[in-house]
Amino acid sequence: YANLSPAFPRKKALPEVAQLQAAFHQKNAVWTDLLPPASGALGRKFTSAALATSPPELENWQGRTTELTEVATWLVDPQIHLIGLQGLGGMGKSALGAYLFQAVQGKGVGAEDLNLPPLIGSFTQQLWVDVGQAPDFTVVAEYVIGRLGGDRQDLSPDQLINAMMQALTQTRCLLVVDNLETLLDSQRQWQQEAYGQFFSLWRQQGTTSTVLVTTRTKPKLFEGVAAWYPLGGLPQADGVALMQGLGVQGDPKDLGEFVYWVAGHPLTLKLAAAFVREYCNGQWQQAKDLGWADREQLVSDAEGPHRNQQQAKLDWILQQHWQQLNPAQRQLLAQISIYRQPIAPQLVAYLQTPPPPEPEPRQPTPATLRDSVKLLQDLASRSLLQPTAAGQYQLQPLVQRYAHAQSEDLTLAHHQAIDWYLATATPPPWQELTDVTAYLEQVHHFSTLGRYAAASGVLLQIQPFLALRGYSSILANLYAPLVAHWQPANPQEQFNYAWAWMLLGIAEQALGKFRAAVSAYQRALEQVKAIGEAYGTSEALRASEGKALGNLGAAYLSQGQYGEATEYSQQWLTIAREIGDRSGAAKALFKLGLALEQLDQRQEALEAVAQARSLFQAMGLATDVAACDQAIQRLSEQ
Repeated sequence: YANLSPAFPRKKALPEVAQLQAAFHQKNAVWTDLLPPASGALGRKFTSAALATSPPELENWQGRTTELTEVATWLVDPQIHLIGLQGLGGMGKSALGAYLFQAVQGKGVGAEDLNLPPLIGSFTQQLWVDVGQAPDFTVVAEYVIGRLGGDRQDLSPDQLINAMMQALTQTRCLLVVDNLETLLDSQRQWQQEAYGQFFSLWRQQGTTSTVLVTTRTKPKLFEGVAAWYPLGGLPQADGVALMQGLGVQGDPKDLGEFVYWVAGHPLTLKLAAAFVREYCNGQWQQAKDLGWADREQLVSDAEGPHRNQQQAKLDWILQQHWQQLNPAQRQLLAQISIYRQPIAPQLVAYLQTPPPPEPEPRQPTPATLRDSVKLLQDLASRSLLQPTAAGQYQLQPLVQRYAHAQSEDLTLAHHQAIDWYLATATPPPWQELTDVTAYLEQVHHFSTLGRYAAASGVLLQIQPFLALRGYSSILANLYAPLVAHWQPANPQEQFNYAWAWMLLGIAEQALGKFRAAVSAYQRALEQVKAIGEAYGTSEALRASEGKALGNLGAAYLSQGQYGEATEYSQQWLTIAREIGDRSGAAKALFKLGLALEQLDQRQEALEAVAQARSLFQAMGLATDVAACDQAIQRLSEQ
């Protein structure tokens, strides 16, 4: 119907056209004939198009309460006449718009349970226009004008713009323009001038009606629009509920991990659910057994229809966004894809500033900083970044992985990150965990580059602070991969490597993971002994050996293995006395006394604790003296 040849005999075409027009109206599509009604027009060429004018069907709706409430509040506000829903492809913008469109008509899916503002009756007309096929402006204008009772015949584009403005002003109408990004070029400008003219006029003078647009990309014309909602993914619980509602059965924890990994991207969740239904009888465990526990493989294999693409998948969607970027934007996205923290404009300005001759630091100019803000905001307008309340920008997780994969070598980017965090690190003393963020990020980037010795050096700076503040889980999560991959290159690195095992053990012990702590201490002891055998025993090595033995004794004491605790504490005491380590000897005696107490050797325990007390008192360690006094009193009363 949409492809009828203009050369088709007009006298025969007109009856068929009328029948087809009626049929298409029943299917919520519009026939637009740009011929003027005069009989003299029969010899002129005409343009026609089928325009989708129904919102998408909603099924298995989950969540979005916050988004619905916010946008519904804007819809009922008589002072707001332009609203935007923006997000990555497949994020559910059209579905959210459709939900509100139906709620206005009193057909919402459970809308009465959400306590939304009273939408029913707030508009006298509701029109839906999907511009995903980038129709000519005249097609859209004639449809809107016609549905609102205006005269659309034989009008020029300028006249159509005015007529459309007039029609929307004369009645309270909700006009949803879906998939607006197809009308824009790579610079976020209008491909058809008439659209730009209409929206520019509407933004300045629009009244009575409300235009709600859904788009992947924010037009430059709409910069500064207040009623604009950047749509993110579904929360984990809602994503799991969506998959379950689509027929996937499995452990909610497993489903939740998948939802988290795809950042709650609704289309990917639906495609994955359809794939599991088709190939695994809806059983998530069966999908895992067949190798689809690899989330990247599942996301790669799961595909289905989306808009005009019959075999859409996540990579295809991200590719559409990527192709709209220029080389500089792509390079910047790849550069910042390695960062785990939100991106500050100052960081981008730092990256955009050529390094001066050493040792001078980089000094971005105010102009570079302003350009960086524009760069980041432009990427946010393309749904690739999310602005934060602190004036920074967070990479969309899906975009971050995609951008990271587009670069073969990010070594330079990691070195730049280390330089940035060195330049911005907060010096001690520290009060909050955020005070040491720059140090933690240095550890991450050094480790990513395989420079574990450097990572260990940075970690040693903040280890006491983290341990004293109770951040043992952070320390364990940092030291475990470090010792697993580090291959020491020289004696000094071997020594630091042994200490890394020791500090991992201390962190595990603080977390109550005594078996893991014992294993780490034993590895530390092995490393210290190996260094001594290869390079000779020094006092520092003996002290480290003693510390490892003492930690082993403490770990066994916590586990209730008092015989082992006694043995290792005694070995620590021997070494401490040999090297003149009074503090180590005192601690070893105290631990030995506690272990002997549990073995019911009270007299030996009392003697050990008394010796420890004398050493602690000589060193002026009042807290340790008090602990000894308590133990002596307890032993004396037994």
